[in-house]
Amino acid sequence: MLKINIICIGKIKEKYFTDAVGEYAKRLTAFCKFSVVELNEERIRSNTPNEAQIAEVIEAEGRRILQKIGASDYALRASCSRARSSPKRSTRRLSAEKALLTL
Repeated sequence: MLKINIICIGKIKEKYFTDAVGEYAKRLTAFCKFSVVELNEERIRSNTPNEAQIAEVIEAEGRRILQKIGASDYALRASCSRARSSPKRSTRRLSAEKALLTL
């Protein structure tokens, strides 16, 4: 059976996102295994972070996300923030068993 994991950094707090995830879960569970994995946010060590500190945090969060992805998984990257995502969407082949959507 197909397995879909939504992996995100931080808690999904906004009601419209939690409602959307709940609706997707309700519709998809008849066809696949569906789960949401919420990873803790990395802490920035400064109240006024510089670019290097921000890049370090993003890199650490990315490594934790990659630990949740298997070598044969499919991954789809999405971002809610325009500042942290490029206009291009990138998809790469990782597996037929799972799909990954990062929010």
